[in-house]
Amino acid sequence: MKTSRKLNLGAGTIILNDFVNLDCAQIPGIDVVHDLNSYPWPFEDNTFDYVLAEDLIEHLNNPMTAIEEIHRITSSGGIAEIQVPYWNSWSANTDLSHRHRFTEHSFDYFDPGRKLGQLRYYYSNAKFNITEEEIAITPILPWLPLPRFSYFKIKNKFILKFFYFLAGFFCNVIQDFRVKMKVIKEA
Repeated sequence: MKTSRKLNLGAGTIILNDFVNLDCAQIPGIDVVHDLNSYPWPFEDNTFDYVLAEDLIEHLNNPMTAIEEIHRITSSGGIAEIQVPYWNSWSANTDLSHRHRFTEHSFDYFDPGRKLGQLRYYYSNAKFNITEEEIAITPILPWLPLPRFSYFKIKNKFILKFFYFLAGFFCNVIQDFRVKMKVIKEA
């Protein structure tokens, strides 16, 4: 197996150099074949400093357990970066293999500094500090796919709040939600 302190979960055909690439299918470039619905995952505690899960968590049977496994295999202070389709986007509801929907607050339960993380601290022992949020808006997809005009990424907190507000009233405002979280582990 390739040795790296970075893991690309559910890589599919997106093979990243300098990462351990994991998928449930043995396809070219995959270093580890494993069904992520089978726990524990085939890594020791604190194996990675960075874990990427792009367009994966929504496919798994139990997102809470998956995030707890990400926490387990990531070192203290390491980064978990997760991207999921936004709950009321066309992409969240088109793929029949999507089992779960996510909002901008779905990961707050893991952050003890967030309101939901304080209110429901007992949901999980896995703790993270959310360090960054990003949305992708797709104002004309899937109806009119035009290069350069179909996918915008937004990180500004004020603009994020505006789009979260709009998405509460209108579908397909936000396509994807991405969160970066720093792993917190007790000494």
